Amino acid sequence: MRAWFGDGPLERAVIPERLAAIDPPRRPLPDASVTAPVRFLGKGDATLLVHARRAQILPEHYRDLVFHIRRPHSVNTVLIDGQVAGTWTITGDRVVVEPFDGVPQRLRDELDGERAALEAFVT
Repeated sequence: MRAWFGDGPLERAVIPERLAAIDPPRRPLPDASVTAPVRFLGKGDATLLVHARRAQILPEHYRDLVFHIRRPHSVNTVLIDGQVAGTWTITGDRVVVEPFDGVPQRLRDELDGERAALEAFVT
């Protein structure tokens, strides 16, 4: 990380209702109203495996939908505003997204754009 961020110490910022964030020194923090971008994670993605509990990426009530004792690996997941909010699969030449709950209206276009980009990449 030092090669990327420089030699200065990393700063710790506490974001209300979230865990602390670690940021490079003298870099502006995003406004609290900024949402994390929609992201598609593949099976066994290190972000999900390593940080699921510590960073609250995977809400506990969805844990059994992603990791299950009868599956040797996780499922493909969709992050919406920094948290797992659904799954995705490839069916034929389509990427199919299955949200666990409703997707906020303000993020539907972004979700569809990311889905279309992934679909173009994998087909």
